[in-house]
This record gives sequence, C-alpha cells and structure tokens, in this order.
Amino acid sequence: MATATHSGPAAVITRLMKATNAHDVDAIVDCFSPDYVNQTPVHPKRGFTGKEQVRRNWTAILGAVKDVEASVVRMVVDGDTVWTEQGPPRPPPRRLGARDGRRGDLRRRRRPDHLGPFLPRARAGGRGRRQRDGRPAAGSRRPAVILLAGGTGLLGRRLIPRLTGRGMDVRVLTRDPAAAAGLATCGVDVVVGDLRDPSSVRAAMDGVETVVAAAHGFVGPRGISPATVDRDGNAHLIDAAAQAGADVVLMSVVSASPDSPMELMRMKYAAEQHLRGGDTPWTIVRPTAFAELWIGLMRQTASKGGRPLVFGRGERLINFVAVDDVAALVDIAVGDASTRGEALEIGGPEDLTFNQLAAMVQEAEGRTGAPRNIPRPMLHLMANTVGLAVPQMRRQALSALALDSTDRPFDAAAIHERFPALPSTRVDRLLAPEPTTAG
Repeated sequence: MATATHSGPAAVITRLMKATNAHDVDAIVDCFSPDYVNQTPVHPKRGFTGKEQVRRNWTAILGAVKDVEASVVRMVVDGDTVWTEQGPPRPPPRRLGARDGRRGDLRRRRRPDHLGPFLPRARAGGRGRRQRDGRPAAGSRRPAVILLAGGTGLLGRRLIPRLTGRGMDVRVLTRDPAAAAGLATCGVDVVVGDLRDPSSVRAAMDGVETVVAAAHGFVGPRGISPATVDRDGNAHLIDAAAQAGADVVLMSVVSASPDSPMELMRMKYAAEQHLRGGDTPWTIVRPTAFAELWIGLMRQTASKGGRPLVFGRGERLINFVAVDDVAALVDIAVGDASTRGEALEIGGPEDLTFNQLAAMVQEAEGRTGAPRNIPRPMLHLMANTVGLAVPQMRRQALSALALDSTDRPFDAAAIHERFPALPSTRVDRLLAPEPTTAG
C-alpha cells in the first residue's frame, strides 16, 4: 500500500504526529516557529506565544504519560490554514495515577479526543459548545463542572465570574445556603454540604471534573477550625475527588509549614501533604495575605472611633495581595494542565507594615488619626485567658503575635514571569473610590 505524503502545512502535521508518537520533545518543538501563537477560543486565557511553553507542555505530558499515541483522522488544508480532527489513541486510554500529580493518561474521561490546534490558525472542534442563550448546543457535550468549596468567601466570589465567563458549570458546596443565596441567580448550582462530613462531600461530586478547595476554618462557630476544615475537611474533599477522578486545585498559603506558630499554616501544610501523597492530579496555590481582608478589618474597627486597630507594634513588613489577582491565578490553574504537580506562589507588588496599611486606609477615608495599637502583652493575655474558653479568639491572638514577630516579604517576579498576563494590583488601587456614573 502506498503511503500518503504531504507538503506545506500538511507536512508539518505529519512530522508532528511522528515526533509525538516517538516521544521526541525536541522534534515536537522543531515543528513550531519561534513566534508561534496558540489560540484556544473555548479557553482564551490558555493561549500563549513562543516555543518554550510548547516544550514545557509536551515535557509534562510525555513525563506523565508513557504510552501517548496521536493520530489524525481527517485533515483539511486551505492555503496556510489547517483543520485537523484527532482520533482516539490506541490502546484504549488507561488512568495511570502518576504520583507527581500529573494526569496518568492524555485524555480525561468525559473529554473528546483532540490535542487542539497545531498551527497558529488551525482550528479544532471544542468541548461544550453553547448557544447564545448559554444553553449547550444540540449534540454537544456539557462543559466541565467545577466544584468550588469556599464559594461564598472573598476569593470564591471573585473566582466564580471568571469560571462561568469561560463557559464552565460551577457548583458551590456550602454549609450555609443563605450565604450563597445570591449565587443561584448567576447560574451557579448551590449544594448544601459540610467539609467535615465526608458523605455530603461525596454526594456533591457527580460529574465534577475539577475541585477548587478554597474554604478555610480560621473563623466561624464552635466546631469550625483550621484543624476541622483546612486539614480534615480538605482531606475529605481530596479523597472524594480521587474517587470521582477529578483534579484538585488546593488553596494554601505562603509559608505553610509543619512547625509554623500559626495553626492555619500548619493545617494548610497538612492538607498539602495529604494531596501530594495520593494519585489525584493537583495544583497548589499559595497566596500571601489578602489585602482586602485586612483593609476591611481596619475600616470596620475605625467605623466608630475613627482609628483602625493594629494588633501589636505593627512594624513588621507583610506582603499583601489583591484577591482578584489570586482569583486570576486560580482560574489559570483550573484550566492549565501544565500546572499539575506544581505549587504556585503569588503575592502583591509591595510589602507594607500594618501601620503603613492603616495610614493608607485613613488617608483614603479622609481621616488623619493614627491607628490604635493593641500591645503585645494584651494579645498574650487574650490568648491565655478568654482565648482558652473561646478558641477562635485564641487563634486570632496567637496569629496576631506571629505576624508581629517576623517580617513576611515576598517577591512576586517569578509568577508574573511564568504568567505575564496575571494582574498585579497595588494596595492604593484597592483603596481608590469606585468610579461613579451619571444616572
């Protein structure tokens, strides 16, 4: 039988198929021009420019999948534009469960078998086509279901519009349906469950492709704590995701460690270790301190006396990051398989002391009073008296002492070099008044 030969753009596709089936990364990269532009209309934020990301993507795929096989079922050439349809690999896909968190097979269950466009203008049929009214088009697969634990918090509420804006179905798992009441009007599926109850977590997993674990137990009623939520609750979530064959994007924190003086950081570290110890494909996102959280606290404590509270001396440098910047990185982690098996750390563009932040809040609010500093001896007294009866107060006092004892600067250059389009918002931009429109 004669073997078909191709020239021009078709020859590049043929060469790419051979390089892929030979598992030759260098040969794969040689198929792409230095100014190659990847465009993915269904997921526009996954686009990139240049050959180095091609190398990173294929190195990750071939490192995790030992039996990758690619084939082109149909190919149409129109000048310098090529449309391809890729068929299913042979033998049938197997889930290998790579220990480093990457996927054990090239294609996910519930996903069509295509590798995406190979040339800058190539097109490929995507998953989850939707009509103008947002409903799935006839004959198309439903979009990915993202289970979000912590969808009613600062991060969750900023992440949801990003995910739904890309056509993803979002399901929020919450123990407080009243807090999530407004989400249903945004097309979000709200399910009631508690991370501390493994059965309710498993019940929320139907059809889920990726889990975003963004809940925390730093504050809350009795029974809610970093140990019960950030450690044990996340473990329940990770185990349920593994059983459902879903990826996990875990929210942790910069400086999470087993010997941190802050309980939250110790429990975040324990969750990270539980995730790393399994076969679930994972990405960990570690932000610094949420700027909006501390700005809100200072505004709240200044609302009566006109002076915000600062716990301790307030002279240690802390890196503050905008929550929306973190949401942008989580959005990338959900959709970018090349981040699997990685811990991504993100911070803001500046380090500030709490006293400096308080002064900025005062200036933005038109006030001049200096902050009220709660002395360290008072924090110790709070932790060891009232805090013994009220664990939440003890956690807050001990955390304040820890933050007041050590500088916590952060250099965010690496994450922005990796993802140049990632926003980097200064604190003064967060304090600027919202623009008003004439009505």
